[in-house]
Amino acid sequence: MGIDLGALAAKVEKAKKPHPDPAALSLILFSKLDKDSVKKATEAIGKVKGVDKKGTKTDEKKGEIIVKFAGGEKITASALLDALKKDGVTATLTKEKEKEGKEKEKGKKEKE
Repeated sequence: MGIDLGALAAKVEKAKKPHPDPAALSLILFSKLDKDSVKKATEAIGKVKGVDKKGTKTDEKKGEIIVKFAGGEKITASALLDALKKDGVTATLTKEKEKEGKEKEKGKKEKE
Protein backbone atom coordinates (compact mmCIF):
# COMPACT_ATOMS: atom_id res chain seq x y z
CA MET A 1 0.00 0.00 0.00
CA GLY A 2 1.20 3.51 -0.67
CA ILE A 3 0.17 7.06 -1.34
CA ASP A 4 -2.50 7.44 -4.00
CA LEU A 5 -0.56 9.49 -6.53
CA GLY A 6 -3.59 9.75 -8.83
CA ALA A 7 -5.61 11.59 -6.17
CA LEU A 8 -2.65 13.86 -5.50
CA ALA A 9 -2.26 14.52 -9.22
CA ALA A 10 -5.94 15.47 -9.51
CA LYS A 11 -5.52 18.04 -6.71
CA VAL A 12 -2.40 19.48 -8.37
CA GLU A 13 -4.26 19.86 -11.67
CA LYS A 14 -7.10 21.77 -9.96
CA ALA A 15 -4.81 24.03 -7.93
CA LYS A 16 -4.84 27.75 -8.64
CA LYS A 17 -1.63 28.85 -10.27
CA PRO A 18 -0.13 32.24 -11.13
CA HIS A 19 0.61 31.20 -14.72
CA PRO A 20 -1.46 29.82 -17.61
CA ASP A 21 0.54 26.58 -17.95
CA PRO A 22 -1.26 23.46 -16.73
CA ALA A 23 0.06 22.01 -13.49
CA ALA A 24 0.81 18.30 -13.27
CA LEU A 25 2.38 15.82 -10.89
CA SER A 26 5.40 13.83 -12.04
CA LEU A 27 7.52 11.15 -10.41
CA ILE A 28 11.07 10.28 -11.44
CA LEU A 29 12.05 6.62 -11.35
CA PHE A 30 15.66 5.54 -11.82
CA SER A 31 16.93 2.65 -13.93
CA LYS A 32 19.91 1.59 -16.01
CA LEU A 33 18.51 2.35 -19.45
CA ASP A 34 19.49 1.47 -22.99
CA LYS A 35 17.49 1.76 -26.23
CA ASP A 36 15.69 -1.53 -25.60
CA SER A 37 14.79 -0.80 -21.97
CA VAL A 38 13.65 2.74 -22.84
CA LYS A 39 11.14 1.25 -25.26
CA LYS A 40 10.00 -1.37 -22.73
CA ALA A 41 9.70 1.22 -19.95
CA THR A 42 7.70 3.62 -22.11
CA GLU A 43 5.31 0.86 -23.16
CA ALA A 44 4.93 -0.55 -19.63
CA ILE A 45 4.28 2.82 -17.98
CA GLY A 46 1.91 3.83 -20.79
CA LYS A 47 -0.34 0.86 -19.96
CA VAL A 48 -0.86 1.95 -16.33
CA LYS A 49 -4.19 3.69 -15.76
CA GLY A 50 -3.73 7.22 -14.49
CA VAL A 51 -0.46 7.87 -16.34
CA ASP A 52 -0.23 10.57 -19.00
CA LYS A 53 1.45 8.47 -21.69
CA LYS A 54 2.29 11.47 -23.89
CA GLY A 55 3.68 13.47 -20.97
CA THR A 56 5.85 10.62 -19.68
CA LYS A 57 9.48 10.87 -20.80
CA THR A 58 12.73 8.93 -20.44
CA ASP A 59 16.31 10.11 -20.28
CA GLU A 60 18.62 7.25 -21.21
CA LYS A 61 21.82 9.09 -20.22
CA LYS A 62 20.57 10.07 -16.77
CA GLY A 63 18.76 6.75 -16.26
CA GLU A 64 15.48 8.50 -15.56
CA ILE A 65 11.88 7.58 -16.28
CA ILE A 66 9.81 10.73 -15.70
CA VAL A 67 6.22 9.62 -15.14
CA LYS A 68 3.54 12.28 -15.57
CA PHE A 69 0.18 11.57 -13.97
CA ALA A 70 -3.16 12.24 -15.61
CA GLY A 71 -5.03 12.28 -12.28
CA GLY A 72 -8.28 10.68 -11.32
CA GLU A 73 -7.10 7.05 -11.16
CA LYS A 74 -5.78 5.39 -8.01
CA ILE A 75 -2.09 4.70 -8.60
CA THR A 76 0.95 4.11 -6.40
CA ALA A 77 4.69 4.11 -6.95
CA SER A 78 4.62 0.36 -6.26
CA ALA A 79 2.18 -0.14 -9.13
CA LEU A 80 4.56 1.68 -11.48
CA LEU A 81 7.57 -0.32 -10.31
CA ASP A 82 5.60 -3.57 -10.68
CA ALA A 83 4.49 -2.67 -14.22
CA LEU A 84 8.10 -2.02 -15.20
CA LYS A 85 9.34 -5.21 -13.55
CA LYS A 86 6.68 -7.23 -15.37
CA ASP A 87 8.15 -5.98 -18.66
CA GLY A 88 11.74 -6.69 -17.58
CA VAL A 89 12.79 -3.20 -16.46
CA THR A 90 14.14 -2.80 -12.93
CA ALA A 91 13.61 0.67 -11.51
CA THR A 92 13.91 2.34 -8.11
CA LEU A 93 12.78 5.51 -6.38
CA THR A 94 16.37 6.52 -5.60
CA LYS A 95 19.49 6.81 -7.72
CA GLU A 96 21.78 3.82 -7.41
CA LYS A 97 24.89 5.96 -6.86
CA GLU A 98 23.24 7.65 -3.89
CA LYS A 99 22.31 4.25 -2.48
CA GLU A 100 25.89 2.96 -2.84
CA GLY A 101 27.26 6.07 -1.14
CA LYS A 102 24.87 5.69 1.78
CA GLU A 103 25.79 2.01 2.16
CA LYS A 104 29.51 2.89 2.22
CA GLU A 105 28.90 5.57 4.87
CA LYS A 106 26.87 3.12 6.92
CA GLY A 107 29.70 0.56 6.73
CA LYS A 108 32.26 3.15 7.88
CA LYS A 109 30.11 4.14 10.85
CA GLU A 110 29.64 0.51 11.87
CA LYS A 111 33.44 -0.04 11.84
CA GLU A 112 34.02 2.98 14.10
